[in-house]
Amino acid sequence: MKYQQGDYVAVHADPVWRVRSNFVFRMPIEGEGDERHWEQLWWERLSDTRFVLCCISFFAYDLSLGDEVVVDADRSILEIPKPSGQWTYRVWFGDVAPDRREAALERIETEGPIMEWSSENLLALSVSADKSEQFADVLADMQTGGLLRYETGRTKA
Repeated sequence: MKYQQGDYVAVHADPVWRVRSNFVFRMPIEGEGDERHWEQLWWERLSDTRFVLCCISFFAYDLSLGDEVVVDADRSILEIPKPSGQWTYRVWFGDVAPDRREAALERIETEGPIMEWSSENLLALSVSADKSEQFADVLADMQTGGLLRYETGRTKA
């Protein structure tokens, strides 16, 4: 799939590793129906075919902050030879009252994740693999309590 003028593109206004980044390219993400959606990701270019992810993906799956990838000429990811060991989570606050949202954010911050906002309601989080299970438990408890909705950025083990 190739980008076409008018396609929706999710952008990263403040990528967490902006200072490391020296390259940006779009990845296709799921859209509704026939809509074409992309996520514009920030990368550190190591060579023509190797890049390190410098932001926390809001929508693309199976990519984590710091992953080193190999791409083809169209910038499609062929493999991730050096996974970073980070886990990505996404949190949605769309239906949460402001005071409950603030309480949820305070609890999240005590766990020490790296955080990147997409909008006032969508927050991407990155934690190391050794903290991922505990962090997922915290998010699950808050979801059960109606403070947020969350998902992991992984579809593969």
